[in-house]
Amino acid sequence: MNTIFSKIFLISGMLLLFSTALSAQAVDCDDEAFLDDCAGQIAGYKFLKANKVSITGGKSGQAVELSSVFSNGSTYTLTACGGGQSMIVTLYDRNRKLIMTNFNKQNRKFYPSINYKCTATGVYYFKYEFESGGAGCGVGIIGFKQN
Repeated sequence: MNTIFSKIFLISGMLLLFSTALSAQAVDCDDEAFLDDCAGQIAGYKFLKANKVSITGGKSGQAVELSSVFSNGSTYTLTACGGGQSMIVTLYDRNRKLIMTNFNKQNRKFYPSINYKCTATGVYYFKYEFESGGAGCGVGIIGFKQN
């Protein structure tokens, strides 16, 4: 009798694990097609860097903060492509003063990219997060062009 319950328990556990793995693979942020779709949003700009964003866990308000050096006289474009969910990118200057974001809170509108004409060379910070405030995966691509 115990062996029957053990087999049922084992099979149930394997099915649960298999179904969880399938749902977790619904969006693959490492998929080349996903990266290509996001890269298309920087048309007219030279590719500078791609930032893979992965936030795990169920805590609300999680974000990934990164930095890059921007040069005076260049215009930068930043994208935020969430794998099946809306991703927010927010740009800050070297003093961590808000410059701009791709999300308008008043009308809850997302923009595929934001453009920033740099007027001072230095380190700039950008924060990636998901609208849900929780876990997700995505990519942020930065492009530039000289003015």
